[in-house]
Amino acid sequence: MDTVVLPEGTIGSREANPPALVDPLRKVAADRDLDIVVGYIHRTDKAKYNYALVIPKDGGEPLTYLKHHDSASPPGRALLVGADAAIAICADVNLPDPIRDYAATGTGLVLVPASDETENGWQHSRTLLIRGVEHGQATAWSARTGTLMIADGYGRVKAEANTGGPGPATTIVADVPTGPGATPYTRPGDWFAWLCLILALGGLLADRLTRGRQTMRAAETGRSASE
Repeated sequence: MDTVVLPEGTIGSREANPPALVDPLRKVAADRDLDIVVGYIHRTDKAKYNYALVIPKDGGEPLTYLKHHDSASPPGRALLVGADAAIAICADVNLPDPIRDYAATGTGLVLVPASDETENGWQHSRTLLIRGVEHGQATAWSARTGTLMIADGYGRVKAEANTGGPGPATTIVADVPTGPGATPYTRPGDWFAWLCLILALGGLLADRLTRGRQTMRAAETGRSASE
């Protein structure tokens, strides 16, 4: 499958599906046999909605994903598998869900429109890369400012570039297979980290109890000797 991923908030409008945006993209998708994912901001009098629109390669009606983790906009709850891939937006990768939920459904590719500050763009792209390794998913990160990245399901970067520069746009292209799919981490989640924490706390508690008993014995021995 051939897919183009454009950044978060590439275009904004007060219309839910503005023809000036959607119609040309539908034509390009059909003419070029491409699935297109584009970040789109829909503003109303009451709120701003941070969407990703998925334009299918047959030029059909766009599918819509609303960002889940957004402090400035109403959050979404629904998953969207479009272009045969999971769709998320920027800060969605900072928490286990929805990426883990997508992996549980068997999705092996995650497409993410994003918008970063230049300073943290590379780091944020690696957050997605780690999510991909956690769940056996190939990943594509398209940031308006920061870093562009495509990686396979094992965390191997196939293409990347910093945004900006003398050209009108920064692009990367790579062939990447879908990832191997859900890993042992996908369903139980952070069980190993919690187990390590419990063992560490148990070790500290056992050490304190042992030291306390030793101190009490030493005190009792000292009192016996003085008597």
